[in-house]
Amino acid sequence: MKNLINQMRALEVDIARQQAYITKHGKSNDSGEYDEQWEQYKKDAQYNLDKWDKMKAIINEREATIEDFKIGTVLIDSEGNEFGIRRKYEDGIWESNYSVHFENEARFYKVRES
Repeated sequence: MKNLINQMRALEVDIARQQAYITKHGKSNDSGEYDEQWEQYKKDAQYNLDKWDKMKAIINEREATIEDFKIGTVLIDSEGNEFGIRRKYEDGIWESNYSVHFENEARFYKVRES
């Protein structure tokens, strides 16, 4: 987790540098001067922003526990599929939009922290 946070901080520095360049040279490009490096910085900044968002999502997910099984919780399986719990079917069994989920299998799901 600490390694992931360090990677995010490094990305923040890169993104700030790229955004500063884009802002500084953007007016020249708007007036018709073409700057290939400016275009590349725009692409790199967007790539880094997307990468940062994905890392943030990983940090915000944790392993589900039995206590997470309640109406409104979104469970995430190992393939990234999301299941919103709609109702309790029976003791230990919960229903989502597409299937049922068992409390004793909580360790196989992740929950996104809000």
